[in-house]
Amino acid sequence: MQAGKVNLNIPFFEQPALKIDLMLKSRRSGGLYLYADALYFSFQYEKAAQQYVLVRDTKANQKYLKDAAFGAFDSYKMLVEELIQEGKLEQKDNPIPDPADVTPKEVTPVEPEEIPEVYLKLASAGDMLLSINPDHEQASKIISRIAEIYYKYRHFDKARTRYFDIIERFPKEYAARWSASPIVNSYLIEKDYDNIAKVTSKFLDIGLFAGDPAFVDGLKITRVGALFNKAILL
Repeated sequence: MQAGKVNLNIPFFEQPALKIDLMLKSRRSGGLYLYADALYFSFQYEKAAQQYVLVRDTKANQKYLKDAAFGAFDSYKMLVEELIQEGKLEQKDNPIPDPADVTPKEVTPVEPEEIPEVYLKLASAGDMLLSINPDHEQASKIISRIAEIYYKYRHFDKARTRYFDIIERFPKEYAARWSASPIVNSYLIEKDYDNIAKVTSKFLDIGLFAGDPAFVDGLKITRVGALFNKAILL
């Protein structure tokens, strides 16, 4: 194939001529980043993520560092959604306490489940993005997405760390209110009554659910139940 000619039998953004042109441009104006964009907008999310990571990690051109970091995260997010739609990746439900298991017990840590590699790459890309750009306009959503991965696969310590981070940094955002439930549920699943009492008291004290009487009442009931079960075990 001659340079500059287009082969109509292969996708536009996989054209050898275009790839060569973009790679050459990388020597001066962020061509690798442009190539990653090209892959992303041609729905080749895995390849796009790899290119964004390359730009992000080389840090050769600071101009594209933050954008490449977000591009890597967003590409893996889109790849996850694509794999789920194609039935190639499990979409796990959030763990919830067993309503039939009401007998007070000692703290029972759960066994973390293995996290599929693509989810780990998504979480890693999110953490790297926030280390590069901690004040990103979507920071609370990004942290929540990472926390959700660890929560669904029962890595509760890692999930709670991120959910607490959301509540502390973004107390007025909806993401903060949403983060309270998985924190409480994770402790309920583990029968950790002491921490249930502590976190529900904290959420009530900071007015996390001010304006939502039903949820406030639910937190109070959960707190009283935790204190009762804790007393029984003494």
